[in-house]
Amino acid sequence: MSTFQNLLDNIKDIEQHKNARIEPIKKIEEITKRPLIVYAANTQRGGFNVPNAIYDSDITGFSDLI
Repeated sequence: MSTFQNLLDNIKDIEQHKNARIEPIKKIEEITKRPLIVYAANTQRGGFNVPNAIYDSDITGFSDLI
């Protein structure tokens, strides 16, 4: 499996970018036979030393999705 940076280096247009995200999601859904919820966050806000986590305040958003 490629690293994220390798994927980024090889993306030429927006359609490739979309497929690079959607194809792995579809593969996981096929294996698990369930919908996959993807939680994305801005991990670079404040640099790499800023802790990233899912907090209690995120529960409402997840509950709405489920």
